[in-house]
Amino acid sequence: MMPVGAMGGAMRSKDEDSHDRSRFSQVDKYTVLQDARVFNNAGSDNITKCLQVLTRIMYLRTCKGEAFTEQEATNLFFAVTKLFQSRDVNLRRVVYLTIKELAPMASDVIMITSSLIRDVSSASSSVDVAAGEGAIYRANALRALISIVMTDPSVLPSVERLIRQAIVDRSPVVSSAALVSSLRLLYTGGSSASMIRETIRRWIQEATEAISRQSPMIKYHAMALICEIRSRDRTAVLKFLQSIMQSVNAGFIGNSPHATMMLARHIGTILREESPDSGARKQFYPMLESLVRYKSDMVVLEAARAIAALPSVTSRELLPAISALQQFLSSARPLFRFSALRTLAQIAASHPLSVSQCNLDIEALVADPNRSIATLAVTTLLKTGSEASVDRLLVQVEALMPEMPDEFRCVLVDAVRALFFKFPSKQTRLFHFLASCLRDDGGLAFKRSLVDALITCAHNVPESREFALLHLCEFIEDCEFPALAIRVLNFLGAEAPNTSCPGKFIRYINNRVILESAPVRAAACSALAKFALSPPPSSVPLPSAGGDELSREDYMLALRTARETHASLRKSVRVLLERCTRDADDEVRDRASYYCSLIDAVMLQSALAAGGGAKPGAAETGFGESDFADAMGTPLEEELLGYIGAKDTIIVPNAKDILDASTLSPGAASGTALSPGGAAAGNDFAKLADVSSVLLSVPQLSPYGVPLRSSAGPVPLTEAGTEFSVALVKHIYKSVVVLQFDIANTLAEQQIEDVSVELDLDQYGGICQAELVLPAPVIGPNETARSFIVLRATESVPVTEDTVLTPEMAAVGAVTMPIVASFGTHLLFTVRDIDPDTMEPSPSSYTDRYDLEPVEITLADNMIASGPAPPSLAQASFRDAWSLFNKNTEFSETYTLPVSAEQAPLQALVRSVIGLLGMRASDGSETVLSSPDTGEEAHTHTLLLSGRLLGRQPPCLIRVRLVRVSADSSPTGIPAIVMQITVRAPDHPTAEFIARLIA
Repeated sequence: MMPVGAMGGAMRSKDEDSHDRSRFSQVDKYTVLQDARVFNNAGSDNITKCLQVLTRIMYLRTCKGEAFTEQEATNLFFAVTKLFQSRDVNLRRVVYLTIKELAPMASDVIMITSSLIRDVSSASSSVDVAAGEGAIYRANALRALISIVMTDPSVLPSVERLIRQAIVDRSPVVSSAALVSSLRLLYTGGSSASMIRETIRRWIQEATEAISRQSPMIKYHAMALICEIRSRDRTAVLKFLQSIMQSVNAGFIGNSPHATMMLARHIGTILREESPDSGARKQFYPMLESLVRYKSDMVVLEAARAIAALPSVTSRELLPAISALQQFLSSARPLFRFSALRTLAQIAASHPLSVSQCNLDIEALVADPNRSIATLAVTTLLKTGSEASVDRLLVQVEALMPEMPDEFRCVLVDAVRALFFKFPSKQTRLFHFLASCLRDDGGLAFKRSLVDALITCAHNVPESREFALLHLCEFIEDCEFPALAIRVLNFLGAEAPNTSCPGKFIRYINNRVILESAPVRAAACSALAKFALSPPPSSVPLPSAGGDELSREDYMLALRTARETHASLRKSVRVLLERCTRDADDEVRDRASYYCSLIDAVMLQSALAAGGGAKPGAAETGFGESDFADAMGTPLEEELLGYIGAKDTIIVPNAKDILDASTLSPGAASGTALSPGGAAAGNDFAKLADVSSVLLSVPQLSPYGVPLRSSAGPVPLTEAGTEFSVALVKHIYKSVVVLQFDIANTLAEQQIEDVSVELDLDQYGGICQAELVLPAPVIGPNETARSFIVLRATESVPVTEDTVLTPEMAAVGAVTMPIVASFGTHLLFTVRDIDPDTMEPSPSSYTDRYDLEPVEITLADNMIASGPAPPSLAQASFRDAWSLFNKNTEFSETYTLPVSAEQAPLQALVRSVIGLLGMRASDGSETVLSSPDTGEEAHTHTLLLSGRLLGRQPPCLIRVRLVRVSADSSPTGIPAIVMQITVRAPDHPTAEFIARLIA
């Protein structure tokens, strides 16, 4: 039995923590400052009191984070130094700790250096310690001394010899303290960082000598110090690692697992920066392969992680690492199981077949009591498993889901989403799994991941789109997150009107108008309006193969019925929106009123078309020629038309004013409804106002007025961490381009003046000229300023009889081509050094030059994505608009693009062309069709693009025909994509200009 005394001690130990907390609960800074006067009398009678006050100081700093003013810290610091008169062992140890905490806040800390140097030299002579224990106090004194050096680096030269001697000291405690303290010094920032690094570089010899010691920890610390000293010299690091590898092979550092682990880590870092066929890869990889068989578990795991992270690693190279990690999967320690499984999950992302040999061991971890391990096991199996195992894995995932935190469930949902594209035959089962998860309880992150997965899959699997829409409708019926409800409503508004039966979604959306908060009600109004503003059906589905063929009369009857159903749906939505005009929220009322006016306009035009009083095409669009009489009035109106014609929903402020000004866009009638609640355009208009205020505040730029367009955000022209940070913002006007350079001086001891950016304009044959250059006068240390360059296009072509001009161009009699080029860029400036003491610039200066990344002005910067029809024909189809152009303005060219594989996706090329031109795809041509049976992409595709150059009224139309050619059919014998580009523009030079840019 336990003795009574021991039981009492055990009972007291249970209350020890709570007793200590209550002891310090009333400690405050001002009481401690008063009690510190006891340090003036450090006799043997006051040692206990001194220890108590020092303990309270440490509690305030380390536990409560209390901050002392510089005067308080200095007074307290020098009061503590008086305790060096005492030879008490415990008191001296606490004094060292207190000095380390107070040194960064106090001033004149150099005064204590002599006492610390004496203790480092021989602590046994200044405190009463037993034989052999003096090394501990020397190490503590050395750590306190380094804290003084970090506060005042000028002390370093006087103590350098002492630190170097401590590195090679016979005591492992002192040597390790010196090495670790040297590492702390290396990480010191500020103006003295370079001086400290240069001083410590001279300690390489002592650190190398320390590696030869028998202590494993000294080897580890010495190796860390040497690698950090040489981190900026890649060649020196390689030579050092080579010498260490020889030592490992000879058993020289084999008794230090920590040092060997660091060797594996540094080798991995080196190889990640090397190409797979480099000499370093061939030299160092065998070392990593040997380390996966090392006797220490930490070394094996680190070596396996380094191999897994190699670029372009092969399955053969991964085999030793996978075999070693597989052994850890059955370890009794959860840490080893988790580390091994996490690395295997990383490998499975790129080499699932290589990891599949571990599937049996990984499946055993699905039931692991550690949820982190179980989650990793399931996600890894989903990456490496076969199609036959999907159902079984989903059953296991469903069993794990309710007990997991949201962060793990999000990981599982992402893994399931990847299976949609890996196993198309399992899409129905995967949809049911995601839908069932939507009904489970969970936080915002989990629900967002599910909604993202369903939306992504609905976009990429058209045949499952209605299934996903219905599940999302059920989700918003009981959704407690307004942000998610708004996102789902926007998606329903964009996709549901295009389904076979859009009316079944109206009820779900209208419920949100009745039951939800104001932001959700506003989004629901926008979604409802998209149903009414969508174009009527132009065709109906034909019978499937094997069915009875429809006669022309039956087909026309079905089409007429579909259009009548659409008209009835439009009227119903109009009634629902009319009710919203009496909503309590301003935003909801404004949106409802705006959309009601749009629907009324569409219904009026439809009625006129039915009675024969509208122009051709008006019945389909709802807008006639008069609606666009003054569409190109001001630059702002021109930009708004581009926004309205875009596919995404946007905010249009003062919509009624725009309607009154006859700037209503064709896109509104074709189903691309204006959404006053869309966040993207709200940010665009706010950004436009902010940009305008910046430019108009510069007197030299104010005559140019408001830009038609500004780039979405600053584009960096320098790498991170360089002396100067330069970012570019492009402002496009009708006749000029203003380049805004935001320049930041990151140097702490230099001031730059007369800062400007020079462009290499001559390399393009003078297509433009610098009309105005505004340098930044002065940029001080850690300051930012702006410089501007105004470019005016000089390349022009003569006017032909088919050229359509704006009034400004007609007055000039020529068509000016937009600026599209990539210019070499240089930063020019004058440098003045800053006196660190007075912070005054030096009277002497010198000029300098700094190369920047090229400045690119693309066609997309000068293009507005708009519909294909000119203003006079409203929303005519692409085919009708194409036929209106004079064939004399057409330019056509054919190109052959070699590809690496016969199955190179056409979709990627389509996205590249759209992004290059910044134009709008018509008739759904932005998506390449795929076979519903095999999922294989079509071999041919036609991309139809339309857009308007800034300052030009008629649109430009492009037809891009793509054909994938196999190696057998290609004249060159390699797979290729043949691309025929045909451009129709207001004039032939413009058409040729655009076509050449695509090439």
